[in-house]
Amino acid sequence: MTAAVEPSPGPEQTPAGAVATRGAADWLLVAFCCLLVVVATLLSLAFLPSYLGSTPFPISALVVGVVLVWAIRACYKLLGSLWAASAPLLIWFLLVGYLAFAPYLGSSLVPGYFGYPLVARDWRLTVQLAIGALVGAGVLGGIWGDHLAAKIRAEQSEGPRGGAAGPLT
Repeated sequence: MTAAVEPSPGPEQTPAGAVATRGAADWLLVAFCCLLVVVATLLSLAFLPSYLGSTPFPISALVVGVVLVWAIRACYKLLGSLWAASAPLLIWFLLVGYLAFAPYLGSSLVPGYFGYPLVARDWRLTVQLAIGALVGAGVLGGIWGDHLAAKIRAEQSEGPRGGAAGPLT
């Protein structure tokens, strides 16, 4: 289904004695990925009430799902951190949540155009939330599984600790 994501070498994956540090460029690229998620989210919410003929056609929800997959994987490849990989999903979730529910909380800082809100509050918003949440959870779960598998392989290659002869001793 999904290909394994190989992170760039982290401090625990470097040769003995060498310490890998993340440069400012990696952090700037992660911030740029998060900014692209913000732009894609705003555009997808603006075009969420699109129609194909007389049928509602929320194709922009799929576009933001693809952007989330790309951004989560890119952030993990850049920094090798699950926290950095979860940043685009967290930003997407907070932005969609704020734009969808701020009018109900009495906030006057809700963007819109000509008095109309940016977010269509109907089944299409639910589709957007479902696609984003499921895609994000699936990608983060896959990355987490790959991360744990690499950690277990590294521990197994080191051999037994403490001079134990086997698993039963």
